[in-house]
Formats: sequence, C-alpha cells, structure tokens
Amino acid sequence: MFKSASSTSSSSPFWNITSVFSSTTTQSGNETDCDASTTVDGNTGHEMIDRTLSQVEGGLLTKDSSFLCAPYKAELFQQQMDDYEPGSNRRTAVISALQDLGVKVFIIDSVSTPSTCDVVHHVRRVVNYMARENWNGGSNVQSSSNSTANTAATCNGPLLGYQRCLLYQDNQGRLFNLILSEHAIGPVDQFVQYCNRFSNMEAVVALLILVRTLPSARDAVFCDSFQPALLAAVLGFVLREETSLSWLNVTMMVRAAPSVSAAHSLMGMPSRDAIYKWTLLCLVLAGAIQGTPAQVLLFMGITGACMMLLANLGARAWYNLQWQPQQYDGFGAFVLAYATAVMAGIMVPFMAHRDVRTGGRGAVEHVLATSLVVAVVFTITSVTQVQQQILGMSHTSTQNAVNLTVGIWWLVTVMWCLLLAAGRRFQDAKPFDSERFLVPHHSSPAGYKVPCLPDYEIDPALARIGRMWFMPPCFQLVFSLLAVCIVGSGMLCLVYSNWDETTADQVQSTLNANDL
Repeated sequence: MFKSASSTSSSSPFWNITSVFSSTTTQSGNETDCDASTTVDGNTGHEMIDRTLSQVEGGLLTKDSSFLCAPYKAELFQQQMDDYEPGSNRRTAVISALQDLGVKVFIIDSVSTPSTCDVVHHVRRVVNYMARENWNGGSNVQSSSNSTANTAATCNGPLLGYQRCLLYQDNQGRLFNLILSEHAIGPVDQFVQYCNRFSNMEAVVALLILVRTLPSARDAVFCDSFQPALLAAVLGFVLREETSLSWLNVTMMVRAAPSVSAAHSLMGMPSRDAIYKWTLLCLVLAGAIQGTPAQVLLFMGITGACMMLLANLGARAWYNLQWQPQQYDGFGAFVLAYATAVMAGIMVPFMAHRDVRTGGRGAVEHVLATSLVVAVVFTITSVTQVQQQILGMSHTSTQNAVNLTVGIWWLVTVMWCLLLAAGRRFQDAKPFDSERFLVPHHSSPAGYKVPCLPDYEIDPALARIGRMWFMPPCFQLVFSLLAVCIVGSGMLCLVYSNWDETTADQVQSTLNANDL
C-alpha cells in the first residue's frame, strides 16, 4: 500500500556574496558612475556581482557548489510528471519520485473501495497506523551518516518530521490528495492559535487558585459571595487558550493523531469542546440560583476547570517530552487518554512550554522561573485578607490541608521537572534538511499534501450507518414512529396534569430538609 525512503540532503543553495567579493580584485576607476550600495572594501555591490558573473561566463573563474542553486524538490517532482505521458508509466514515475524525495505514500484504490464507507474504513486504518508510527520510529532510527536528516526528522514528534501523504487513485489510474470535506476538518485555526498563545505559567497559577477554592465550594457563604459567573467569564475570555480544546489537545498529543481532521472525524473524539461548554454552563447556572443546587453546580464547575487545565498541561508536557503515544484504540480509548493526560498534568505541569522541547539551559530556566512565580502567587493567596476580599472565602474556612498538599506537590514536581529538563540535550532548531516537499495541511488525514496533485474530497458523514444498524429499515421506521408518539403524548399530558408542580414542590422540600 505504501512505499518509504529516507530524505536526501543537498548542498546549501545560499550564495555567500562576501566570499565572492574577497576573491576578486578590481580597479576603482570603472566604478564612479554607479549609485549602488557601497561594500566594506569601498567597491559597489552591484558592479562586483556583474563583474564576477562576467568572469565566470568567460571561464576565468570556476563555479563552486556554493555558487550554484540546486533544483528544488517541487521542480524535480514536476519534471517527473512532465517527462511522462498520462498512463501507467506516469503513475509509477510519480510514486517513485515521491519515494526518492523521502515521502511515505499511502494509496487507496477506487477498485477495492467502491463506496464511501469502504474509503473511510481504510482511511481510519491508515490514520491509526500513522498514530502508532509517529513516535515509535524515534527509538529505532539508524545512526549511519546517510540517515542523518531522517533521524533528525523522526525524533521531532507528530506533524514535525514524518513526510507522509495519503493519495486516492480513481478508476482511470490518476492520483489525488485525499482530503476531508470542510465541515469534517475541525477547529484548525483555533488549534494552531491556541498552541501558540498557551501560557504554562498562567495555567498552573489558575489551577492552584481553583484548588484553593475547591474545598469551600460546598460552603453556602462562599457560594453566595464567590460570584461563579465572574469565574466563567475569566475562564471563557482570559484563560480561553489554557482551558479550551482539551479534547483535541489530548487526541493530537497523547494519541498522536497526524492531523486535526483525523482527530476530529476519524479517531472517535467526542463533540467539540464539550467539557469546556458544560463547565461554563455549570458556573453560570451556579450564579443564577441559590441553595444546594448552586453549591453542587459550583463544585462541578471548579472541578471541570481543574480537569481542563490539567489535561492541557499534561498533553503539552507529553508532546514536549516525546513520550510514547497511547496505542490502545479500543472501547474507551479516549477516556483512558484523557485520564492519562490529567495524570501527566499532575506529575509534570511545568514541562508544558515550548522551551522545554529544545532542552538545555533554556528548559531549566523556564521550569525554575515558572515554579517560583507559581509559589509566590500561591503564597499571596494564602493571606486571609486576599481570600476574603478577592476569592470571597469566609473567615471560618481552613486552608491547612490545601497548603500542606500543594506544598508537597510543588516540591516534588519542581524537582522532577528540573531533572527532566536538565537531562534533555540541547537540540539545534536548524533542521538538517531545510526544504520540505510536502505542504502541511490539516484537511488531509495524513497531515500533508502533495503540492502538484489535485484534491479528492470525501465526506465521512456519508459513511455513517447509524446506531440501529441491526434493525431492518421497516422496523426502524416503525420503532421511531412509536417512540415519537409516546413522547408526544407525554408532552400533551402536561396540559391536563399538575405533575410538574407537584414534582417541583417535592424536590424543593427535600432540598430544604437537607439544608436544615
């Protein structure tokens, strides 16, 4: 189904003009009528370049490798397509060219996949293979000099080093980039923006403030003075990058999805940001009502916010430390991945910044600076006046258990994060092979597209067979009509019955009894 080959590195295409200047001697008498910029040795850059080129054309100088501009990978691939007429030879040439450029090719044939359901099934298999391959290859790379560029690319994690493409071959033998429809791609722009704007320090600070208020969430005085709606506004506007898209972050970084479209439509991810919406809803409702329901909703909202912060911290720390992804893909795989990310957020919360990925002194300094700021803020929130005036906590609430637990947690996690950061060798940001042939694109389940090939769009919604697939269509229709009639009759009975008022009075009396 696929072919692979390691990418080849070429000589530097940049022309060092300074070396050309120093290797050529000129006469200053011919340089009086030029208004170009003056170089260090007094000659003008425009005339120096022209004179060097004329000497090369005349055979006076020898062309070296730094002077010549090697062909780009896109030009080599386009030349392969132009050299062959349409037919089987062109298909073979295209695949061979991709293989020679270091690209692993996945091809889904229209002959073996006659329906959209079959295509989506094979796309899911390819996506699961890519997810398992993303970081597993980092431990099996070769140390030979010929695979230097491939080694550097393989160890970078998902969406950074693997050059892979997913193609579709129609019944005429033509190859296309297989992409998903627009509604199935997912929140690509938000994912990229939030990854760039995520603040490790703000996330940990917000987490510790929420942990301090969590024991008082069941206190009636605290619930009345805390203003949960204000907390919902802070989480929804100020800390949106640190709290939202936790589902997607876990799928991309812990389960190693190759693209946002694959995570959103093909890997069983729940509805977009459901825990984020339910958390804000609980906090808003807690500010609108009173009594025991408000306390329960406030406790659920604070707990949900802590879970989102821990999941985002753990997912990014997992990605930066290049830990092995979760390979289990069965029932409850996403719940297991989310729980794993939360545990990682508890154990290594200070490794969620991009500086940790480079290693070296920068990673150690980031962990140290972030942990000290977090300790200072947590110490300030332990002051009684701050707790009463800003957090709305009552004077009777004790924080000894919280201070002891957070103090031990801070000490253990900071020491562990410092050891992990110090153990990471500094990685140069400059890649061995600066040119990448494939174009990163999240509409493709593979995460990349071949720039010279057209697109073939599929809609994963057309492959859904429904949850009542075991029923014949006629039985399914009869069952649906019967369920609608029963529910509709119950709704009409509310007009002639006081069942809703009786139930509300019973619930209110039960809550009042619990308050007493």
